[in-house]
Amino acid sequence: MIISVAIKRKSDDRLWVGGDRCERHCDIIRRIVKGGHADRVGSDFVQGFVTDEGQFVNRREAYCIALNCHQFGNAHTSIPQLTSEDLW
Repeated sequence: MIISVAIKRKSDDRLWVGGDRCERHCDIIRRIVKGGHADRVGSDFVQGFVTDEGQFVNRREAYCIALNCHQFGNAHTSIPQLTSEDLW
């Protein structure tokens, strides 16, 4: 099951996880930049989600998990990439 938004930096596998269900990827991007961890969130970063088992998954993997767990809210999309709006 998907429990939170997350962003992972590929170069060192550092992971930033959303604090609550209201938080979106843009909120984490602001934290990364404001915290001085990067000037911008570019190609070295992957937007995704964290599962209830603590595993980071990218948007495509998250879509399959959310579909299998019947997690889609009102904004269910036909594009096989999950967004937080699809869930919350």
